[in-house]
Amino acid sequence: MKIDTWTREQLRQNPIQTNNDMGRYTYHCNLLDLCAIAISSDDATNDVPFDITLFSKCNNEHLISNLANLFLKYKTMTTKVEQEIATFVAVCGLHMGGLSLEKRMLEYQSKIIREDEVASYYKLYQLLIIPLKPGLVRTKRNCKEGTSIKFEVWEMPLSSFCAFTAQIPLPLSIGKIILKDDSQIPGCGCESYATHNAVDITPLRS
Repeated sequence: MKIDTWTREQLRQNPIQTNNDMGRYTYHCNLLDLCAIAISSDDATNDVPFDITLFSKCNNEHLISNLANLFLKYKTMTTKVEQEIATFVAVCGLHMGGLSLEKRMLEYQSKIIREDEVASYYKLYQLLIIPLKPGLVRTKRNCKEGTSIKFEVWEMPLSSFCAFTAQIPLPLSIGKIILKDDSQIPGCGCESYATHNAVDITPLRS
C-alpha cells in the first residue's frame, strides 16, 4: 500500500487538509478502541520523514511500548554497524587535504580524522614518475636512516576501499602502515625498487 508523507512546507501550505489526510491512518484507532504508539523510521526520501504506528487492542499499551523499544534498539544497533563498516587509511603526498588528489578521497566518501606520524623506520622519496609523487618506503626496523613521516588518517567506507585500492598505480600500493605508537592501519606505501634514482626527501617529513 502506498503511504503518503509530507514535508513541513506542505503542512504550512494546507494544514487542515494535510491533517485530515494523516487521519486516514489513525482515526480507526479511536473508533475501534485501540491503543497505538508512533515511532520514527528511516526517511522516505531526502528531508521527508517517515514514521511507523503500532496498534493493539485496548489496554495493551505495555505490549506495543515494549515492541517499540525493541524496534528502536534494533534500529540503533544497525545504524551503529553501518557507521562502523569503514576503515582508516593513511595517506601522504597528493592525497592529503588541500592537495590535488584530495578530491579523490572525497569521491570515495572519505573524511579526514587526524594528522599523525608513522614509526621512525620509514623514508620518503620523490618518485621519478609523472605527475611527481612521494613514495613512503619502509626500512629495516630500528634503522637509523628512517624518521617519523607526517601523514593524514582518513576514514573510508569499506564499500569504497576496494575501488580506491584498485586505482592506486605502481609503484605505489596499499598495505599496512605502522604508526609511531606501533598500531597498524592500511595506507599508501611504495615498492622499494622505485627508489632507484629517486630523490630522498625524508628530511622534509611530509
